[in-house]
Parts: sequence; C-alpha cells; structure tokens
Amino acid sequence: MKKAEEEKKKGGSTGIFVVLLVITFGFLGGVLWLQEDVDAAQEVLEQSKTDYERMESWARSITKIRAEQKKIGGRLGVKPPDDPNEIPPYIAGRAKSAGVPPVRQDPGKPRVVGKGWTEYAFRIRVSGTKENLIKRASIVNWLATVERERPYLKVRDLTIDYDGEGIRKASVVISYLSREK
Repeated sequence: MKKAEEEKKKGGSTGIFVVLLVITFGFLGGVLWLQEDVDAAQEVLEQSKTDYERMESWARSITKIRAEQKKIGGRLGVKPPDDPNEIPPYIAGRAKSAGVPPVRQDPGKPRVVGKGWTEYAFRIRVSGTKENLIKRASIVNWLATVERERPYLKVRDLTIDYDGEGIRKASVVISYLSREK
C-alpha cells in the first residue's frame, strides 16, 4: 500500500512537472515569437527618430531662410521694382551679357489677371543671321539668369525657329505679376 501511495505521489509530481515544463516552453516560445515584433518595432522607432531629427534640422534651416528673406525683402534679397518699366532694360542687359544679339521688345500692356493682381507681359524678339546663328546655350543661359536673379520674372512662352545648327530667331514672353497697392 505504501508503494501504491508512493507511486501515486511520484506520478502526480511528474504530471505537474510536465505541465510546468509545457507552460515554460509555451512562455519562452511566445517571448521568442514576440521578440521579432519587438525588434521590428525598435527598428521603426530608430528610423523615425533619425527622420524626425533630419526634418527638425530642415525646419530650422527653412525658418532661418524665411526669416532672412523677410528681413531683406524677398528671395535672394531682390525686391520687385516699383515701376515695371525698369524691367525691359534689365532683360536687354542680361541678353547682351549672355551673348544674345540685340533684342527687340514690344511694350507689354498691363492686364488684370485676378483680384488685386496685374500682369505685365514683355514680348522679346531675338534674331540671328544665316551666317551668325544664335547658340542654344546663349538663350538658355540668358533666360536662366533672368529667372535666377529676378525670381519675380517668369518665362511664360518661348518660341524658337531652330535651324539644324543654331537658332535663327526666337520670341520670348517674360511675365511679371504685380500686386495692386
């Protein structure tokens, strides 16, 4: 009888041991399974932190640039002219410095384009000769310089008569939007 009781006790403790072992392995398996999710979440967190730091530095630099622009009056420190008639001589001077032959300009009439906005469109015609064609790089440099130095001027229309070797003539419309005061 004592043997039966001892075997019963032995079997009972083995059963408890097996149950605890299964629970332990189940717990460890769950921890390992969740560890992959934790690692992925940590990677996303680290990436988010670096992105946030990068965006924060961009925001600081953008804020600094905007403050400087506001202080000096516009992009690149160039204020729009009080009189739009100051623009054509500037355009002609930039054309000459870019190697574009003398330009013909048609005076643009002001046109109201929206509530409080007036557009001044300057049509410029450039002509080369059969012997002396205009180089494409000259036109590109001229227009890029005008837009870069005077951000309020935009090339709205460009028509080119291209000969196989160069530009015979070109017509450009440069637009200036002015807010009515």
